[in-house]
Amino acid sequence: MFHVRTATRDDAPNLIAVWRETWPATYAATLGAHAVEAMLDDLDRHGTASLFPQVGAAGLCLLDGDEVVGTAIHSVGRSVVYLWGMYVMPRHQRFGAGTLLYRSVREAAGEQSVEVRVVQSSHQAVNFYRKLGFQTVGQGATEIMPQVKAVCLTLRHPA
Repeated sequence: MFHVRTATRDDAPNLIAVWRETWPATYAATLGAHAVEAMLDDLDRHGTASLFPQVGAAGLCLLDGDEVVGTAIHSVGRSVVYLWGMYVMPRHQRFGAGTLLYRSVREAAGEQSVEVRVVQSSHQAVNFYRKLGFQTVGQGATEIMPQVKAVCLTLRHPA
């Protein structure tokens, strides 16, 4: 049974393990192997620091029993909560795990909207967020990580 808790510094190895498994599955087909390699190289150099880029960022762990099988990172802005780094290991997808993880972000957002940028060509991710009620509010080139750029949709879920 899935449950969600706040990530701690002790979770860093587990978060990295989730990203190492989910990034190739998420981005190889849409961005290419070179982009995934650059992302993993950045992860090797900076660890979780590159995914917690600002003060006020918070992480959540999705657990199946004691195993971390997903993660979401978000930060509170002036009028919106920014969501990034929401990933669920492929073998746990399509069982409600991502929806549960998002509900925890939604709870943290309170009365604020939630905004996420999604690689436009990642149809599975775009469809997931749309099923949750997100609407497209923008589109443009985004530097996902150094040396990794893509056309992304900005999606917003109203408060």
